[in-house]
Amino acid sequence: MRTVLNEIVVTAEAGRLHLVLHWQGGDHTRLEVVKNRSGQNRYKTDVATEQLVRELARLLPDHSIAPVLNRLGIRSARGQTWTQLRVRNFRGAHRIPVYREGERAERHELILREAASWLGVNRMTVVRLIRDGLLPARQVCAGAPLCHLRG
Repeated sequence: MRTVLNEIVVTAEAGRLHLVLHWQGGDHTRLEVVKNRSGQNRYKTDVATEQLVRELARLLPDHSIAPVLNRLGIRSARGQTWTQLRVRNFRGAHRIPVYREGERAERHELILREAASWLGVNRMTVVRLIRDGLLPARQVCAGAPLCHLRG
């Protein structure tokens, strides 16, 4: 760089850096950049992904959330696919509680497999009952489990 740049002069302001590049040929280039705030970096997951992980964490453990996010084509802030470890770290960074075994049961919710067993029918019958509006259910997103609320 020394072959093309003579010096760089930096002036710091609250939230901004002003740079003046002095080139070997005598030209000067002025730049202004925004400083990262303390604890901030350029890798930020969007709010919609955070909300989705928050909702999925009420239904599934981390190892089951990762494939749902990957099937939806959602990438991590660094553009990577999701793994159990990445989901766990994301939850920790965003203070999202971990899924507890039996949590759905406390809310009287059943996923498709559990609803089929509880009703004594096969899964496709439960899907038809939901589709026909005879069985209330919700799905956080495509690929997430269907949840039936037991009455």
